[in-house]
Amino acid sequence: MGTIVGIETGSGTILAGDRRVVSGNTIRSNNKQKVFDFPSVRTAATGEPDGIDEFSRMLESEIQRYRTEQSKEMGIQRLANVGATVAETAGVDAIVSAYDDKGIALIREIGDDGRILDDKVLALGSGAQVALGRLERADLDVDLYAAESLVQDVLATVAEHDSMTGSDVDVWRLENSNSGPNKS
Repeated sequence: MGTIVGIETGSGTILAGDRRVVSGNTIRSNNKQKVFDFPSVRTAATGEPDGIDEFSRMLESEIQRYRTEQSKEMGIQRLANVGATVAETAGVDAIVSAYDDKGIALIREIGDDGRILDDKVLALGSGAQVALGRLERADLDVDLYAAESLVQDVLATVAEHDSMTGSDVDVWRLENSNSGPNKS
């Protein structure tokens, strides 16, 4: 299954996830993308590999349709609502990040049952408990570079304790005030 995390800081959001796919007790791949960058929107999903692919395709299609029909980017509340429907269809749990109407980047947890949760620290997947334990004690009043380093350290710790979480990690930032997308 692997692990995905999302955090909100005063500067923006960070979404990250490992790339490992495990079937039974066998590592099938260390190359599965679980974190995605769409213009002004970031997402991370955990679950079965086919479900992650379906979630990414369907959500990207919905984001593009919205952008075409509305001539604007999808905000966090709309993204969470659409993402919850897509996650339920794809059978995955996910974290999404987008801007609110003031240009502040926020995160939401969306579940395979359609739930939407709002928190500043989120972790899903097989290593979620370890990740949350580390993240909830962390100082999140830092810039995005320090937050990115924190998330990478957290996922490295998770990989040491959870055989389903790999050490190869993707991290995406979404800066406040529409400062533009950045990828590590």
